[in-house]
Amino acid sequence: MPIIIPADAAAVATSTDPGLISFLRAKRMVARVIGGENKSVALDEAGDALLQALEELSLYNWEFLLVTYSLSITASTADYTLPTAFKKEYTVRLSTNERHLVYLAQRDYDRLVAIQSTGTPTHYSFFNSSAIEALDPQHTATSIRFYPTPSSAETATVKYYRPLAILNDDGDTLDLPRRYQYWPIYQAKAFLLNDHGGEADRAVYWQRRADMLLARMKWDDQDHPDEDVAFAPSTGGTMDTAHPAVALFALDGF
Repeated sequence: MPIIIPADAAAVATSTDPGLISFLRAKRMVARVIGGENKSVALDEAGDALLQALEELSLYNWEFLLVTYSLSITASTADYTLPTAFKKEYTVRLSTNERHLVYLAQRDYDRLVAIQSTGTPTHYSFFNSSAIEALDPQHTATSIRFYPTPSSAETATVKYYRPLAILNDDGDTLDLPRRYQYWPIYQAKAFLLNDHGGEADRAVYWQRRADMLLARMKWDDQDHPDEDVAFAPSTGGTMDTAHPAVALFALDGF
């Protein structure tokens, strides 16, 4: 789940957690599997293996990467740039006109709605805009677009997954909760042993450790002890004419 930091805890937030593993330390731990923790070539190879492992990890939508952003909407403006790098949408809700919005691809909206007017938004989509050089030079800025274009001021709560931070410098720390930090190290060791060959048994050992930890991570990330798994929204009853799926057709006169 996202970590919420109080406003008066800024000084604490900028300090380094001694339990976090730096890129250099992780490279040394990986290179040690081939006896190269003090050799520059082996450390470079270990760094490549770590980055490869982290790229694979970033293919999943982890709850610890969820971002919650309160967005102020103004009348007659449909597009807004998100303040941090974006990976996948989660949910969007309006606070003033209380409702949840439904994701809609721009192409589908353009094809379905002939006259694009203003009103209370029912749908949204995301698209890439410009590079966020100051925030993250490896990712582009992402904008959210509301349909129809808002006709009045509104506040939206936007939740989305951000990407894992990319490691560039030896002092950078792994962008993972402490309990997950060893997965990329285990996986990178398996990669490195496979690259060097002749170490099949050891490569299998580290791959198994990585696979076991990844399975545990997936379960742990989605497990909520207080969740009532028996609850499910009702799908019966009469049609809700204010629901976004119905409102979309109303926009084009259905």
